[in-house]
Amino acid sequence: MKKIDRTYSFMDFTQPDFSMAGRKDKKLGGYFFAGFGPVDVYTQMVETNLKSFATAGFRDYKAHVAGDANVPGSIMEKPEELKAADEMVDWLLA
Repeated sequence: MKKIDRTYSFMDFTQPDFSMAGRKDKKLGGYFFAGFGPVDVYTQMVETNLKSFATAGFRDYKAHVAGDANVPGSIMEKPEELKAADEMVDWLLA
């Protein structure tokens, strides 16, 4: 079985930390859905995964996990989650 590393294109092996010099200080945002799962546990997992993109130059990251969103379309009935999505987009574009 072969493994494909999709982050390979972000790496520059001539750099001491393998990071791409041209991608320093980029932002990375993630908006995720936890369904019935515990939001705090999912948030920790997501943040840990987003941190791994630091070697690709994404030093600033934010994550939001929307809980109790297991029914398709149910997020549209949660104004606080929609606001969080808007705030994520604003932060990414700023």
